[in-house]
Order: sequence, then C-alpha cells, then structure tokens
Amino acid sequence: MIKEIIGDVTTKGKYMIAIAVLFFTLYSLSSVGIMVVVLDILKKIMEIQSIDLSQYWIVLIGLIVFKAICYLFADLSKHFAG
Repeated sequence: MIKEIIGDVTTKGKYMIAIAVLFFTLYSLSSVGIMVVVLDILKKIMEIQSIDLSQYWIVLIGLIVFKAICYLFADLSKHFAG
C-alpha cells in the first residue's frame, strides 16, 4: 500500500512527504525534551534545592513554541504532498 501511494505521488509530493516526516520527528523529540525538563524540575523540587525556575520556564516556552512550529510545517507539508 505504501509503495502504491509513493508511486502515485509526484516528485514534489515525495519531497513534501519527506519534509513532513522530518518535522513530525522533530515534533516528537520536542515532546521528549519537554518531559525531560519537567522531570528535572520535579527532581530539583524533591531535593529541596533553591532553584531559579525562570530558566526552566524559558526553556519550556521555547520547546512548546518549537513544537507548535514543527507541527505547523509537518501538517502543511502533509497536506500539500497531494
């Protein structure tokens, strides 16, 4: 089935599918990054260390924005693949 889909898609469509796969992969990896940051915050809170959470908030906001941008490009590429 996948061979039939790839066979029916134009060269530009194949390129757009490859871009969609790349951005969906980055989207998934950013979710892992968010999880690691949150777990690190929880670890530091449990150890009762005085920490500056503003750095973590900046990282989390950056990862969430990056995740949204990756999803946008992946979804657009998927739809334009034909």
